[in-house]
Amino acid sequence: MVFLNNIYFMRYLENFNKYNHPLGKLPLEDQVQNWVQYLDDNYPISLFRNMKMIEVSGKNQYLSGPILVKSRLVDKLFYDIKYDADEKGSVIHEPSLRKAIKIWIDKHSKLNESLESFDVDFAIAKIKEQFPFQKVKEMLDKEILEWTNDTSSARSSYSDYSNGEAENAIITYLIDWYLSKYWDEDLFSSDDESDLSDAIQKEYNFLSHSRRSY
Repeated sequence: MVFLNNIYFMRYLENFNKYNHPLGKLPLEDQVQNWVQYLDDNYPISLFRNMKMIEVSGKNQYLSGPILVKSRLVDKLFYDIKYDADEKGSVIHEPSLRKAIKIWIDKHSKLNESLESFDVDFAIAKIKEQFPFQKVKEMLDKEILEWTNDTSSARSSYSDYSNGEAENAIITYLIDWYLSKYWDEDLFSSDDESDLSDAIQKEYNFLSHSRRSY
């Protein structure tokens, strides 16, 4: 009789832990995939001194490098998401979320291949995402006003007397933005600078400039 009871108990545990049981202790694979996508969508990654970082509850946390403590980051992300879910009255399946966070951290804890060496195509893609064509034109128009006293015909006056200072300022801003988010300035060579500068001019054909060296 005790033997039969043990069999029933083991079957109960097996059923309790099945992926499709609402109270099960094992992750639900479909939820895991959804949570991984949620993490990608809601925790943008930046780069600081060649180490990945994310913002959790208003504070920067390392996602790669020697300072990363995986277990601590798992907890920080879990409770950040759980707090938001509780605020909305949502119920989360803890095993699924925790597994998703671990998978997500493992996926991003090493630098992407494209970031292991400077990739001008990757850089331009990120710049274009943040700075659409029209936005950069407006930035240039505002910058031109800083370089001329004739505000009534600023562009024509600037074109007559400038040496590309405004264009240079905009390109410098775009490059500095990229370096602050995705690349370490200490690893940014003069060749990288030249390649990115040329690519920016090609993408935003209204820009011309004389460049500084890093």
